[in-house]
This record gives sequence, structure tokens and C-alpha cells, in this order.
Amino acid sequence: MIWPIAVPERRHRPRSRLPRVGCVAPRTQRLRAKQLRPTRQGTPRQREGVDGRRGAREHRQRIRTVGIATDPALLKSLQESYGIGRIDVPDEPYFKAPSRQATFAENIWPDKPADFELVMKEYYGEMERVFFTVMRLFAATLDLPPAYFDKKIDRHGSVLRLTHYPALDRAPLPKEERAGAHTDNGILTILHIDDTPDSLAVQLRSGEWIYVNRVPGTFVINIGDLMMRWANDKWVSNVHRVANPPLVNGRTSRRLSLVYFCQCNDDTVVACLPNCTGPENPPRYPPIVAGEYTAMRAALRYGETQPGAKAV
Repeated sequence: MIWPIAVPERRHRPRSRLPRVGCVAPRTQRLRAKQLRPTRQGTPRQREGVDGRRGAREHRQRIRTVGIATDPALLKSLQESYGIGRIDVPDEPYFKAPSRQATFAENIWPDKPADFELVMKEYYGEMERVFFTVMRLFAATLDLPPAYFDKKIDRHGSVLRLTHYPALDRAPLPKEERAGAHTDNGILTILHIDDTPDSLAVQLRSGEWIYVNRVPGTFVINIGDLMMRWANDKWVSNVHRVANPPLVNGRTSRRLSLVYFCQCNDDTVVACLPNCTGPENPPRYPPIVAGEYTAMRAALRYGETQPGAKAV
């Protein structure tokens, strides 16, 4: 399920940050890999680029294939990205657990543009507030107390990613896509897309594919796997992909998306909500620990080896 949603600017001002992020992000994406030097050195794990969610890492340095779990024949994805995680990580044992070292590692920032770190921190904060607001809207829609999800997301490890799809001076090869068909593994995704038409495609329950183009003044809200499990398929995690643009005068158009992947607390047990089941509608999924499920689904998405998550 994917919705365009307008967030009132009076209460939350993410749209006021968009011109700044939209201006600074392309300048960062044009930098060569050797120019993306971190201003703060992280752990050896970060410096080796093992953790793809935090720090200055061009996607070219560790290319993955989005959608390989669905189509093993896919070639490497035609995209590059820069991602950051939580800005202010509390000094508490939960956040320092070895199993969460990568999720809550210190962000690594490029030397330039000079205002990049400030703009990204501001935008992450705005998206975090939109995330919390949308979850309260979800609670109301599902006839739950407004604060039902609050304690399930207050120690989240959400990720803000700038995803750049470069222009090509050639036609893509067969099975070479910007992003193959996949679902998002978290609760929901808040997406700001540019004006590039007929790029983000989603699959309906009927199997038909449709394009989701930009509606001015809105964000695209994509339901993720965990929210689908909570809602027992009342809301579905849409299969979606990013299509290649046509070759015009020997060149394709570029695309830039601002993507905020919303996660719940790693130790949250995601089980069918009591009012999303009944005698004629039994739970479709066993309870699962969110952190284990997210790691397992991310590994499948990129075709990597990862132990499966256990039902609880």
C-alpha cells in the first residue's frame, strides 16, 4: 500500500528543508569516491564499509543488486547512495549492545559541501517527527490508543538515504535496472521523489504495475513488511521497483530520491494486532522480533547470507 500524504507545514516543516536538501544533495552525489573522505573516523567496521547504513559511502564502492531475491538474474543496480542513521544516540546500554553496533554507529560526514551535515541533520529530525505523527495516525485508523506504538519506536534505528540514479549515455543492458522488484522491510518508508515521470512503479494486488509520480506538496508513504505483519495484511507491503528512463538523444535522465526508512525498536515483538484478527481471519504470520526480521529481510533483498529470524 502506497499513499501520497500531505503533512501540514504549520506543525511539521519538512517541506521547508526540501529546497536545502535538494540543493546540497546533488553536489554530494557528483563527488568522486576519493573526495568523500570522512571528517570523523569510525570503527574499523565503518572504515571498511561493512555497514551500509551509516557514513560516507558511495554505493559504487559496494554495489548491491536490489531485488535479487525476486530475480537472481538481475545485474548490479544502477544507483548510488549516501545514508545516515540516528543523529542523537542516547548514552544507554540498549544503544551500546554489540548486536546494535552497526545500527547506532557514529555517522561519518564528507568534508564538503560545507553545509551538508547541518542540512542532513535538520532533515532527519523533521522526518523523525513525521514518522512519529504518521504512527499515531496509524494507531487511530486501526482503532488503537493514540500512543499505542510510541514505546515500540522510541529507540528506533531509522535510516535517511539519498539515492541517486545517474544518467547513462547508453541503453541499460537486459536485467540492468535502477532497482529491481522488492518490498521494504521496516514499518514504513517516507519518500520524497523528484519530477522524473514514470520511474517509481508499484504492483497492485491484481498483479498490475502502475507508476507513482510526484504530487506537489506531498510525500509518498510506503507500507513496510513489519507494518503489514502487524495489520495482518489489512495493509500490504507493496512490491515496487524503479524503472529505467528512456534514452533520449543518446542519454537518460538522472533521478534523486530522499528516502527515510522507518524502523521500530530492535527488541519489539511484532505480532498480529488483536483487532486485525478474528474467527474468520486468523493471524497470517507468527510473532517475530523486529531486529532479527529486519536483518534477515535485508540480507534476502541483497542476496546475502544471513541467519533466518526465529518466530517467538
